[in-house]
Amino acid sequence: MNKKREHQFIWFPLLRRPLFTFIHVIILSFVTYMSVMHAVEFTILKTKTTSFESYYKPIGYLVPYSDSGDAQFNEEDISFIKDSKYFDYEDKRRLCSGVIDGINNTDFEGVIFVAPLYSDYPNLGVHNTDMYIYGTLVECTFDEEDGCGKITIIVEDIEEGYSPYVVVGEKLNIMLRSEYLYDIEDALDEMKIGSRYFLRCYKDNSSDIKTRKQFFLGWLLMKPLDTENSILFIEVMPKERIDLSSSLYTNILNDIEILRENMNTMMFESTKDMKSITDFHDSARMYRLLTGRLLTMDDYINKNPVCVIPDELGNYRNLTIGDKITVNMRNIYDSSVDILPYITDEQVKK
Repeated sequence: MNKKREHQFIWFPLLRRPLFTFIHVIILSFVTYMSVMHAVEFTILKTKTTSFESYYKPIGYLVPYSDSGDAQFNEEDISFIKDSKYFDYEDKRRLCSGVIDGINNTDFEGVIFVAPLYSDYPNLGVHNTDMYIYGTLVECTFDEEDGCGKITIIVEDIEEGYSPYVVVGEKLNIMLRSEYLYDIEDALDEMKIGSRYFLRCYKDNSSDIKTRKQFFLGWLLMKPLDTENSILFIEVMPKERIDLSSSLYTNILNDIEILRENMNTMMFESTKDMKSITDFHDSARMYRLLTGRLLTMDDYINKNPVCVIPDELGNYRNLTIGDKITVNMRNIYDSSVDILPYITDEQVKK
């Protein structure tokens, strides 16, 4: 009986004052809403902060101070920073040139770290778009307006070259320029329509091509058979192949070996964890993983022999997840273009 009167005592005054009750309900609802929102906001921020934490922690490496001024830290500074909670881990990433055993790269245009990206360094002499071919001459002219020779060859055999550029039975349009100190007209006079030749041509993407029709579809450029510029072409008999083991053609064989190595060359970058590379973040919109997985810290700790490759390489060279490749790493440095994966003409001459 007392409980019933107690309830009446509480509710009757509230019912008699509806406006007062309404205001209290509004205030209570507002306070509850704000409390819940702040709790949700805190939870979301905490979750996001934790997930982004690894992205925004400094990741790199430090070196001691030297007289050259290349570094600004002593050993004590480095130890202090490395032990800081704001420094996640050291990652001495490094770009390095590597030669893949038995697999060509897909740099068909010869533009990896070369012109037109480095237009201030025309014609670096990159050996990877060169082609050594045997073919029959079907057309030979001199273009006085452009000051260059133009020949057409039907390909009969291939000593070396990217398959997308040269195919047996197709016609190749080749231009001769004076950059190799040959008299173009004299060279053309030595060539005979219907004769068979062993020669070298290449795709040039450098910025120093000045001819009016520099980008004829399918036009390549002719260059001497060797880096010493001693032989422009060799006339051969039908079905004959040059004996490159002969001492007469040592320079040519050396250049072909360099071409084969460059055709199998790619740039590799080492890292402890690919998730820390900002270019692979969704927000960067630079790279996207199609199949497989990114490299992780576990791969580094366990020394797993794994890598991530461009989809173009996988598509052209029929590589799939689980395939094994052998890579021979090498150091190639060219101060003129920072770091270059290929052996160039200048490096060969040195």
